[in-house]
Amino acid sequence: MHSNRYSGRYRRKKSLGWVWLLLITACVSGFCLGLLAAPSLAFGNAASASAAPSAAPSASPSAPVSATPEPAAEKLSPGYYYSFANSLNVYSRAQTSSMVIDTLLPGCLLQLKIDLGDMACVVTEKGDVGFVESESLQFYNPSSPNFWFYVPETTDKDGLKNTLVDLRSIDPTIQTNMIFATGHNFTGEVLYDRPVCLLQREAAERLSRAQEIFLADGYCIKVYDAYRPHSVQYKLYELIGNKRYIADPEKASAHNSGCAVDITLVDSEGRELEMPSAMHVFNSTAHRDSKEMTDEARKNMDYMANVMQSVGFEVYNYEWWHFYEPNRENYAVTDIDLSTLEIIPAF
Repeated sequence: MHSNRYSGRYRRKKSLGWVWLLLITACVSGFCLGLLAAPSLAFGNAASASAAPSAAPSASPSAPVSATPEPAAEKLSPGYYYSFANSLNVYSRAQTSSMVIDTLLPGCLLQLKIDLGDMACVVTEKGDVGFVESESLQFYNPSSPNFWFYVPETTDKDGLKNTLVDLRSIDPTIQTNMIFATGHNFTGEVLYDRPVCLLQREAAERLSRAQEIFLADGYCIKVYDAYRPHSVQYKLYELIGNKRYIADPEKASAHNSGCAVDITLVDSEGRELEMPSAMHVFNSTAHRDSKEMTDEARKNMDYMANVMQSVGFEVYNYEWWHFYEPNRENYAVTDIDLSTLEIIPAF
């Protein structure tokens, strides 16, 4: 009984042992399988996490990337321009398919009214209003010698010379404001076809020597008038009718041969110095001996005159701004059509 009791207990323990062994084996097997699967799961999660910033799914399809538009071409400002095309067609409308009303040679000056993009509305030297291709225009800056107006040298049968030059070809530092090429003058009319400053070479070189002195003192010459076509002299004389201020066109003015210049001075800021009167005021306030001018105006007037005389120019007592070439009798009076002047590149 005793032995049987123990043997039965033993059998029950043995049976339970096998059960526990099977359970332990199953657990160990599951644990090992888990270890085998875990690395792939762990690395998979890590790979997904690291890829998220660059490959995150979008809630909606990506919008197509649009090309950056090219900046619009800068429009030309109103002012004077010249054509550098071999031939420039002037159209009746802002389309190259419209009627051609004129064809211009290189160097023709145009007054630009408005730039429409590919085309520009202009006024030609003949006074016609039309349209040209904007890309064929170059800004005309009389203070910068991008090009020069050219006048052939001649000598007439009496031995009188014509050596007119574009002042910029002699001294580009001299400022110009050719007011008779605009309506901003005492006549209110445009009398010059082009804003060109011409002088006889001798006078231009003399003016350049004066400019050197003025620049050293901190000033700069500003020219308001120089060569004046003889036909314009008749128009001015008809308006003023006073030989003291406008020379009789029958005898001509030194301006008509390019031997006279009307000037003032500007400081380093471009401001005109105080003078006895405004430019081209034809009364006693413009006289060099006027009692009405301020001390500052007299000082500036005398300074300018002294420098101009030091290089050989003559003064005119009734116009503080007027200086003329002493050798003017050697030069021919001419009536040049400024609109026909040839333009050559600056060298």
